[in-house]
This record gives sequence, structure tokens and C-alpha cells, in this order.
Amino acid sequence: MAIDVWNQLRTNGIEAKIRGGNIKENVTTWNYRQLARENNHVWVAAKLSPTEKVAIETTAGTVIKPGMANSSAYFKGIEFDTPGEIKRFDSLKS
Repeated sequence: MAIDVWNQLRTNGIEAKIRGGNIKENVTTWNYRQLARENNHVWVAAKLSPTEKVAIETTAGTVIKPGMANSSAYFKGIEFDTPGEIKRFDSLKS
């Protein structure tokens, strides 16, 4: 679902990245290695304007804005520019 939403945003000229991480844990202090090892979810990060960024939770169909309750994990994660980068990441992780 995240790849489909990412594709729709990019097709419509909205800067978007696919982000992977862990939304069930407080990941704000995790380094890249820990995020790579413990990631369990994927969503889309979109830049709506130079000052406005949102996370799109494609599983639940919701938009998460910075400052919302439990939003910090959505703004830290491993970013991918393309679906191909996800496949490469997964192959290296195994």
C-alpha cells in the first residue's frame, strides 16, 4: 500500500519518500543500525510545502502531523527514494 500511495503522490508532483521503521517503540534515540534491525512497518513521508511535512499511515489511511500524539516514530526511520531501494535493503539485511 505504501508503494502505491508513494507512486500516486510522486505522479502528482508531491515530494514523497517511503519510510521504514518501528512505530510501536520510542525510536527517537535509535541509530541507523538499530532501526534497520528492528524495523517492522512502512509508511510514506510527504513534503507538502517547504515547511510542512506529514507522514501517511497507509494501513490505517490516516495523516500524521508533527506534534500529534505518538507521532515522533513516524518522523524517524529509514528513507527510501524508490521501491527498488527497499528491495536492495531487504536483500542486504538477510
